[in-house]
Amino acid sequence: MSSMSSLGSQRRLKPESSMMGSASTYMFQKNLKDMITAIRAQKGDGSQKNFINKCLQDIRTEIVSPDVRTKAVALEKATYLHTLGFNMNWASFHVVELMSVSVNVKYKRVGYLAATQSFGDDTDVVLLIPNLLKKDLASPNPAEAALAISCLGNIVTPELSQTLVADVYSLLNNHKPDLRRRACLCLYKCFLRYPE
Repeated sequence: MSSMSSLGSQRRLKPESSMMGSASTYMFQKNLKDMITAIRAQKGDGSQKNFINKCLQDIRTEIVSPDVRTKAVALEKATYLHTLGFNMNWASFHVVELMSVSVNVKYKRVGYLAATQSFGDDTDVVLLIPNLLKKDLASPNPAEAALAISCLGNIVTPELSQTLVADVYSLLNNHKPDLRRRACLCLYKCFLRYPE
């Protein structure tokens, strides 16, 4: 009975069928809700830790998928496990990859959330994102600009602050009050990190 509850419901996806040309290639992937339910169903610390380690292995294989949706679901699960105290530094490049997706804002949102949660001063891939943040800050889509400015306020480094302070400052004249408020708060964080 516990093995059935630990599996949770699974969804059938075909992310690799376009690459391999075979419709018989399927990948089973649990979504975030299924994973949380299965983690809570585990009894005892040892079985829960073993189950989470298995989930991390599954996430590592799912996150390299060429399918954006599969990558986003895997990153959601990794971010959740990061909030439980598990390291997700190994997924930093995949976070940047998802932040740069222009197909759908909901996938970009997952990338920005993961960056906000997991990036710090010692994260190497922060050097890769100034142009991405600059592009999203100047986006005509207010949702993309809001994601970028919220993320920048949380992960700001002296280098990012120096590079992007002019772009954040330009958002103080935006017609959306929410973006102006976020820009003001982000400028405060930027000035704390880079006072010059």
